[in-house]
Amino acid sequence: MQFRTQRKRISEFSLAGLTDIVLLLLVFFLLTSSIITYSGLPVNLPESRFGVSLEQTNVTVTIDASDRIFVGSTEVASTELLALLKSKASEGTQTVIINADRAASVGQFVLVASAAKGASLNVRVATEARK
Repeated sequence: MQFRTQRKRISEFSLAGLTDIVLLLLVFFLLTSSIITYSGLPVNLPESRFGVSLEQTNVTVTIDASDRIFVGSTEVASTELLALLKSKASEGTQTVIINADRAASVGQFVLVASAAKGASLNVRVATEARK
């Protein structure tokens, strides 16, 4: 025996619900992923409770545990640092971000900070957020 109904079969599948789910997943992954990428050499940064977001044009100077100085990823002699930072300042750089390893000497840090001030650049120190 066959029954007749007034309902018609759905010939199309609605993707509205699936679209909502995909959009929510996209928003979730964008919010939970880290957007900031750090370039340069891996160093063990000190911790700080307060941080400042840098929106200006900047150059990164890294001091590793062996007291070697790197501008970007290029090793630079301490005698050449001031001239290099002055050339960066003439190109529009406004800030020097110092990534100093915890084991780096204070003397190297002061040398880099003094060279940045000598090139009329602002100095910022990179730290990790305290957990």
